[in-house]
Amino acid sequence: KCHFHLASFVGYCWQAMAFRLRLSGECRLLLGRPHFGALRGCADAATQASLLPWQRRSEEKRLNRDSMPGRKSFKSVFQRALDQTGDLDDSHGFAQAETAKEIAYLGRKRRWQDALEIFDAVTEPSNRLRTAMMDACVRSFEFGLAQRLFDEMRVKTLPAYSVYISMLGRQRRLTELTQIKDKLHADGLKPSLVTYGSLVTAWGHARDLAAMFNVLAEMRDAQHNPGPVVYGSAMAASAKAGDYAQVRQLFDEMEASRCLPDLGHYTSLVVACARGKDELQARKAFQELRHKGLKPDVVIYTGLMGCLAGPEAPEKAEELLREMRSCNVQPDIFVFNAVAGTALDAGQPERCRELMSEASELGLCPNRETNILQNRLKAMERELEAEQDMTAGVSRDNAPLLPQGWREHLDVATGAKYYWHDSNPAGTTTWQRPTLAS
Repeated sequence: KCHFHLASFVGYCWQAMAFRLRLSGECRLLLGRPHFGALRGCADAATQASLLPWQRRSEEKRLNRDSMPGRKSFKSVFQRALDQTGDLDDSHGFAQAETAKEIAYLGRKRRWQDALEIFDAVTEPSNRLRTAMMDACVRSFEFGLAQRLFDEMRVKTLPAYSVYISMLGRQRRLTELTQIKDKLHADGLKPSLVTYGSLVTAWGHARDLAAMFNVLAEMRDAQHNPGPVVYGSAMAASAKAGDYAQVRQLFDEMEASRCLPDLGHYTSLVVACARGKDELQARKAFQELRHKGLKPDVVIYTGLMGCLAGPEAPEKAEELLREMRSCNVQPDIFVFNAVAGTALDAGQPERCRELMSEASELGLCPNRETNILQNRLKAMERELEAEQDMTAGVSRDNAPLLPQGWREHLDVATGAKYYWHDSNPAGTTTWQRPTLAS
């Protein structure tokens, strides 16, 4: 027994020293990487490529809006599951428990490569360590690595299944999600509160609200109170679908179960109004959170801007921008995108360009939404120029004037121009520029 504890202590010291050296860039002199290349190479390139756009959006939001004041930072799926079940594989001692904490920390920072280097240095990783590494991979969208780690586990635990379920939802692997309960039963496991919560979140990611609410019903039948995390996941999924009535019902249920709502729950109420542009309902939810003593942050302001529509939308959006600044809420690139978008929708390209220039001067990095907005702005400016040229009887870039009734537009995706005739737009659309002779 003494030998075992001594070995654990020495192992922990070795890992701690290697971790500190790695941070200083010198750990490669000490740590070999026998499994790193093999694990790294097993990622599904096709899946990664297909998920890249929404992966980028998720990363942008994480980098800009994680750990904001007033928003609760809930524990990861892995850690919540571990808190409930304990470490079912604790024979590896204190060293691996501490290493799992390091990997979990790096996973929250999306530093999966650093986490993998630490994991590779362990000769016989425990289930706890494997699950922590799985969680780090899923958080960084390295699903191929997470899948391999799960498959290689000889004994699969509830925490591992919880992380695996989260991955299936992010990948929208619906068939496997449907079969997950049978797999749990085959491994002699019974779903816990966190397992049910992971299923709710996974079906929410997969946009299958019917399946998500079935899981919620099963949770209640199993005498599990969903709690603020699960309610938040279900509300967020319903909000993205634009179902305000359902979000409000979940919100009321949560309050009735004595769970206190936070800014995230109120944000779902506001965002649920965006698809139908129900500004009145969104403002009611906005005022409701203030009555509860909560301070609106940049996320919920952005959600409210998404509910604006009509000719007055640009003025209302800029009014909200001024209100944010007066309340010491610093606008980010998402806010400027929202305000500039309302200006562009209202046919105000000059104001849209001014707002985008202001964001650039503030040092805000453009994101995917900004790029789409810039392409829309360029297309609108080209159309305005073309209309002015037609009125003046001239054509830019020495191109011949279009015949009577023909229209010219810019394809945002390719940057090429296409044309159609007013008499039959669908039947006359062409990439070739019409001439008077044709």
